[in-house]
Amino acid sequence: MSNAINLAALGLGGIDTTTLVSSLVSIESQPLNQLNTQQQSIQSASGAISAFSSDLSALKSAVTALSTPGAFQSMTATSSDSSVVANTVASGSPQPGQWTVSVGQVAQAQRSLSNGASDPTADLGMSGSLTISIGAGANAKSTTISNLSGMSLNDLAGALSTSGLRMQASVVYDSSQSQYRLLVSGLDTGGANSISFDESQTSFASGGFSLGLDPSTDPNYNAKSTFQTAQDAQVQVDGVNGYTITSPTNQITNAIPGVTLAVTQPTTSPATISIASDPSTLEQNVQSFVTAYNNVVKDGHSIAGYGSQKAAMTMLQGDNAVRSSLGQLEQLLGAPIPGTSGSYTTLASAGITLNDDGTLSFDQGTFASALDSDPSSV
Repeated sequence: MSNAINLAALGLGGIDTTTLVSSLVSIESQPLNQLNTQQQSIQSASGAISAFSSDLSALKSAVTALSTPGAFQSMTATSSDSSVVANTVASGSPQPGQWTVSVGQVAQAQRSLSNGASDPTADLGMSGSLTISIGAGANAKSTTISNLSGMSLNDLAGALSTSGLRMQASVVYDSSQSQYRLLVSGLDTGGANSISFDESQTSFASGGFSLGLDPSTDPNYNAKSTFQTAQDAQVQVDGVNGYTITSPTNQITNAIPGVTLAVTQPTTSPATISIASDPSTLEQNVQSFVTAYNNVVKDGHSIAGYGSQKAAMTMLQGDNAVRSSLGQLEQLLGAPIPGTSGSYTTLASAGITLNDDGTLSFDQGTFASALDSDPSSV
């Protein structure tokens, strides 16, 4: 005998069991949904506080940049001659004043040309070996092309270029003589990087080609083969009663304290190097401080609310930690600076004023005038 209940016979056949089950599950899930929503709110609040903390760290960095004496001692160097470029060195200690600089010669690398050949690919008729050296004495570096037999001008240029020495060899065409020549160029400037050629072990065909680069052994040596000698830069500071500086490069770092000079050609008259304070760097640092401070205030207002502005998230509305931080910062900025006296004792007196909404404004004109009037006080 069956015990099944006939719902239709009882008048319950119209019940939507699917909807009923879904409603019951939805009701039971409400606490879980509320927890999920609360979790998302907490995560958002945590992210907002973390961002606010990052703003405070950025503000600390901006303040640190202003708290060092070097921030108020930024100097700039200018030159009256475009061929003598002057720049201050961050690690140096340039002092205000003027210097005169005369450039007697600039640093350059050696360049030498061989005698000519009519065909750069033809056998030059040489034999033996050729030695080339850069520098002199214990610091000299040399290379030897040990077998010259069958070499063309192109072959010789290739062998020298791959020798490992700091030089470059190439073949150039001299249209004035209708001949090809070997050009050897040093890669480093300075008298210590001169190039010498030793042809004592080199043999040339009688009446044929010779390099013309070794003054001691080459019968066809060309006195004009080295058309640019390796030399140091030479500058005279403050005239005949001053001092002379030499440098293997055209970047001269020891002529004027805290200043580098870049020279490009000899001067016909002394260049005047002027060193003066540079307020632009300090102004940039102050502007960075104001920007960092305003970011803290704006984000703090967004997080905790301010006036009629509601908090971006209800959980942090009126948050005491955020508001307390902003309040302390505002008190610090509005108060006189401890240990100051005279005309400049507050940030406002130097052009940094507090707005009604707690942000700062920076008047660069007022700041520049204050620096001109009393830089020590500022």
